[in-house]
Amino acid sequence: MEQTSGQPDPVHGADHADDADGTDHGTDHGEQAEAEPAHHLGYARLDTDRRRRTGDPEVVLGTGKTPDQVVEVLRALHAAHPDRAVLATRLEPEALDGVRDRLPEARIDPVARAATLGPLPEPRGTVCVVTAGTSDLPVAAEAVLTAQVHGAGVRLVGDVGVAGLHRLFDVREELVDADCLVVVAGMEGALPSVVGGLVGVPLVAVPTSVGYGASFGGVAALLAMLNSCAPGVTVVNVDNGFGAGVFAARVARNAGRREHRPRTNAQAATAPAPMSRHPGRADDPNVSSPGSRRGARVGWVDSSSGVAGDMLLGALVDAGVPLRVLQDAVDAVLPGTVTLRGEQVRRGGLRALRVHVEVDGRAADEPPDAPGAAPDRHPHRAWSDVRALLAASGLGDAVRERAVATFARLAAAEAAVHGGDLDRVELHEVGAVDAVADVVGAAAGLHHLGLVTLTGSPVAVGGGTVRTGHGRLPVPVPAVAALLTGTPTVGGPVDVELATPTGAAVLATAVDGWGSQPPMTVSTVGVGAGSRDLDGHPNVLRLLVGTATAPSGARPAVPPAPAPGLAPPRAPAEPGARPLLLQTNVDDLDPRLWPGVLTRLLEAGASDAWLTPILMKKGRPAHTLAVLVRPDVREPVERVVFAETTTIGLRVQEVDKVSLDRGELVVAVDGHAVRVKTATHGGQVVNRQPEYDDVVAVAGATGRAVKDVLADAAARARDLDPVVRP
Repeated sequence: MEQTSGQPDPVHGADHADDADGTDHGTDHGEQAEAEPAHHLGYARLDTDRRRRTGDPEVVLGTGKTPDQVVEVLRALHAAHPDRAVLATRLEPEALDGVRDRLPEARIDPVARAATLGPLPEPRGTVCVVTAGTSDLPVAAEAVLTAQVHGAGVRLVGDVGVAGLHRLFDVREELVDADCLVVVAGMEGALPSVVGGLVGVPLVAVPTSVGYGASFGGVAALLAMLNSCAPGVTVVNVDNGFGAGVFAARVARNAGRREHRPRTNAQAATAPAPMSRHPGRADDPNVSSPGSRRGARVGWVDSSSGVAGDMLLGALVDAGVPLRVLQDAVDAVLPGTVTLRGEQVRRGGLRALRVHVEVDGRAADEPPDAPGAAPDRHPHRAWSDVRALLAASGLGDAVRERAVATFARLAAAEAAVHGGDLDRVELHEVGAVDAVADVVGAAAGLHHLGLVTLTGSPVAVGGGTVRTGHGRLPVPVPAVAALLTGTPTVGGPVDVELATPTGAAVLATAVDGWGSQPPMTVSTVGVGAGSRDLDGHPNVLRLLVGTATAPSGARPAVPPAPAPGLAPPRAPAEPGARPLLLQTNVDDLDPRLWPGVLTRLLEAGASDAWLTPILMKKGRPAHTLAVLVRPDVREPVERVVFAETTTIGLRVQEVDKVSLDRGELVVAVDGHAVRVKTATHGGQVVNRQPEYDDVVAVAGATGRAVKDVLADAAARARDLDPVVRP
């Protein structure tokens, strides 16, 4: 494989998540290189020391290697670096099949002709990979996977070549938001020059060997890129997606590191006003933004197959949180008691990571009457005891507060179910050692991810009955039902318990809002495994982590519910006493532009925006643009109006607004979840409207008519007595 210089090398890179930013730890590199021999495989000498020297992971070039050799090298590198992904590229179909069959825990990318083994590092900075056409995708996919393995968050913008230049203008904001661009093009190779003249972002150009006519195997595109008239364009060799991915990841993660580097008080006092790395970006101090900026780190947890504490731990580790982070937090509360162990498994045919919680060397979920099991391995604890245990621990304040909030929610649910004093309520199974480990480990993992917002899907709770310390109970058990009150849930899809009290408590405490996946560019998908492999059902929980592609200040579909038995938090006061109505008449704007205008107004924070056809003087047809805004977002909304339309003025007036309390419930139609929006007046639900996108999805999955699914969802919503929150 080519390095960034284009020279071949069988094994590349350095391999440790903590060193992915290239941090120099002060070791004499020359002496250490002589002290650490390479790992010999007979036909290859693996440079396992390169991670320490360069900060980049090991990478295997598959060209010229047999499938057995590819598998053996991947295994050896993974054994040397078990906490960090290793990458193999340029794999022939036989080698891909060999990796898939003999390393089932590996991730296969057939488009990139590559495979990774081990957890991806936590992304720092953002790389945007841009392709001229779909024929460039194999090289682009190699760049995407390489940048991810090398510690950058990545998004792909495809098929925006110069033959359809308007497509490029539509995605300009995504280009501006990146820390580094990789532009992949064949044919005449003009796209990097166009992009380089459009945005001020570091750019690496990749010529490809695809195209019509005499492209000379990509040399024509290479020469065009080397002679680019746009400044700041770096060029790698033909089809060198790997080299471009390494270069871009280093630029992006170093940019991310500078953003978070602390400064002394003296430096802060004497430093000039900060300048944006890329003018026009959301981090430009001269550009205000409603809510969190585009590019904020966000997550979405998919609990459509259930939720449990160990599933959450597995998803966090699989998404890039080092297992050591979770173990250190648990040790701070229960020193020398609990061991966390990761294992790659399959659930319903899907790869997933299971985190085992072991107490005194035995599985924590082992039945208490198992041979050799200690009688006190599952003690009951009062909420006051758990609170004291957390208060006396060495946890950091943020992690401790999250864990305390989770157990407070659990205690409130138990008190609501059984009655009695909150401080004296016994937590039974959820007070056991493994539950403490689940809650504390999840708190530490979520804190490590540093998400600005976390959204959750409707929670599948399962069905049937389950044996508990109180005897056999229906699913969902009373504690889970109390914990998920006000949260979108759905029964099934199998008759077993899918949502446990510990998992429900962690989820209900951590999630900021409920609904489908928010607008985001996904950089990492963590898949956590449950303890059982159920027939016909993948017993997994997914955690998607990435960057927001729309302002994350928008309100979630359903806000989080308060803990059962506790007063709900007071809603923050709306800035300004009354909303504003902005209006203007426009008669000279191309009508094809109006849908985009309305979309950008809503993205800027408008509560609503609409058009009304009118007839102006001299009989000219026109439109009245009306925008309803809160006073605190008036300025950014006005900027959009003046930038996107031809108007030269606005009418502004205060208006009164009456709003019904809104909520959401979830109904099941033919085994599929459909969200239903509700409106409440005087304590009564007066409107129930199924979410149309969900209805269309169910119709497509079942082959039924959309109108029939819509009618069924509305009927099921009327039959429910929903608990909805404003």
